[in-house]
Amino acid sequence: LAILNRQSIELDDLGITEIKTTHKSCDPNSAVSITVKVKNYGANTQSGYNVGYSLNGVPVTPETISSSIATGATMSYTFTTKADMSANGTYTIDAYTKLVGDVNTNNDTLKGYTVTTKTVPNSLTYVGQDTVADFAGVNASICTNGLVSSNVLDSCYELTALVIDSLLHDYEQDLELYLISPAGETLNVSIANGASGPGGFVNVTFTDTASTNVTNATSLSNVYLHTEESLGLAKFNGTNPIGKWTLWVSDNFSISDEGVLYKWHLEFTDKRPVINKLGNDTIVCAQSSVSLDAGAGNYNYAWSTGDTTQMVTVDSMGLGLGMHTVYVTVTDKSGGCPNVDSIKIDFSVCVSLANTLVDSKVAIYPNPTQGEFTLDIVNLEEKEVAVTVLDTKGQLVFSKKLQTSNSSIKETINLENYSNGVYFITLTNQKERIVRKLIVN
Repeated sequence: LAILNRQSIELDDLGITEIKTTHKSCDPNSAVSITVKVKNYGANTQSGYNVGYSLNGVPVTPETISSSIATGATMSYTFTTKADMSANGTYTIDAYTKLVGDVNTNNDTLKGYTVTTKTVPNSLTYVGQDTVADFAGVNASICTNGLVSSNVLDSCYELTALVIDSLLHDYEQDLELYLISPAGETLNVSIANGASGPGGFVNVTFTDTASTNVTNATSLSNVYLHTEESLGLAKFNGTNPIGKWTLWVSDNFSISDEGVLYKWHLEFTDKRPVINKLGNDTIVCAQSSVSLDAGAGNYNYAWSTGDTTQMVTVDSMGLGLGMHTVYVTVTDKSGGCPNVDSIKIDFSVCVSLANTLVDSKVAIYPNPTQGEFTLDIVNLEEKEVAVTVLDTKGQLVFSKKLQTSNSSIKETINLENYSNGVYFITLTNQKERIVRKLIVN
């Protein structure tokens, strides 16, 4: 019986089976996610246990996993506390479980997971001094984060040039060049071209408009060439240009020579119409108008208002009271390469700051009303009050100048012929203004 108990599984037994990190070379490594896999080796279902990790021997506060894990099951857990790997280098991560009653400590901790980080700066130009040795190569990467204004390459936003500014080698024909996109697509730029002797690529611009393929080049200095692969840079059309681009340079011949990559860069061209920014979102009084200008050019204009001119003027009479988004789409004359901008305009009923026509002088009843209501104003100093009624679209439905009698006004107004909804009544004299809301139902 003692032997059987010895060989049976423990009731409470957890362990770490795997450690993973999630980081991208184009992103700062100051917040790297650490994920572990936890396995339940015991007979009991477990919950409410702790897991933790250390980074280069420095422990991080343990975290509690509340979800259940059945016997024999494995689950992944990502720590809420991220690891700071902002300094380029190699990091060692150890992870562990801590469970009350777990007497088998052999599988609690997994040690020695290492990760090497190297943050690639955001730039369209790579500058370095990387040795290209026999049967070896270099990955020279750039990151376009924040430097390109479109998330797709197409005929309107193009990768127009790959420029090898300086790549020298003892034997030019040894060199092989490939361009790798953020999506992992690889373009054959040049394989074993050029002279059978010292040289390299100096100020060589690869572009799809070049008439000479690199395989037919008589010189690899200060020239415009097409890539060896016939698709050229257009191969990347339809992909997202944001992220890490890598120039892979290798030497696949053993002749005891080597080279150095110093500099290369990419050029993107935005063919979309240049559009004026319509400005910041704004609030204006209902009686005001706003002029918008999309910018001059040989373009087509399509406004959300239905206008097709470069400039438009909008007001509450056309749009109505409240918040409205006005946008314009500008295209080239063929209708392609659209560029869009928008602005939010809030047309509000404004009340004068010098308002002495206080609410206590004004009564509107009944409110809500089925259409007919009475306007009752007392203690007026002025002899005349102008009354206007606007609907929520800013359209005028009633307007009249009322004369005072014994410093008061009492007027019945009928809106039965208008649709149900909210209306704004504005009372104005020479000194003051007040706005009241009326509901017709």
